Amino acid sequence: MFSSFKKLVTKQSSKPRFSAPTFQIKRLISIAFDYKASDIHFEPKSDGLKVRFRIDGILRDIQTLPLEISRPIIVALKVMSNIDIAESRKPQDGRIGEEYYNSNSYKAGLLKKIDMRVSTLPCLGGEKAVIRLLPKDNPFSKLEFLGFSENALARYKNWISQTQGLIILTGPTGSGKTSTLNTTLRRDVQLSTEE
Repeated sequence: MFSSFKKLVTKQSSKPRFSAPTFQIKRLISIAFDYKASDIHFEPKSDGLKVRFRIDGILRDIQTLPLEISRPIIVALKVMSNIDIAESRKPQDGRIGEEYYNSNSYKAGLLKKIDMRVSTLPCLGGEKAVIRLLPKDNPFSKLEFLGFSENALARYKNWISQTQGLIILTGPTGSGKTSTLNTTLRRDVQLSTEE
């Protein structure tokens, strides 16, 4: 499956190779969203801008954009996320909130709402940037869809049914902490979270 995915990205990127940086970014966001990537990494290298997607917790090399559009891509991403384009010596964070076409359903005209957190970090060769994709519609409306084993699900349901107590949910980036918390929330119970 992943090899056909890389072919799709390469095929699509061969057409608009030197197109506007904003178009390239939106194209990559749309493809990453289709493949359920949690992050898009842009890393400057000597031969261009390496693009990697985090899919199922694993960073996968997708393509290397030409060297001449490396800096314009980072600048466009900073503009899109309201990050200071003049500052490249310190880490910065921003947000993008837009509707994007889902590329698999582009012909159908279906829109998906995605919020994105963007972070930049100075590094050797320029700045690297990461887009964290945060879909607005949660596909996990029930705890049963989150991938818990039967035993773990029964224990978790028991814990959240208690009238008092503290549950600490931890894990690496992209492991499903926020999805689990959002699925757990009930309107008739007051819960406080700290992230």
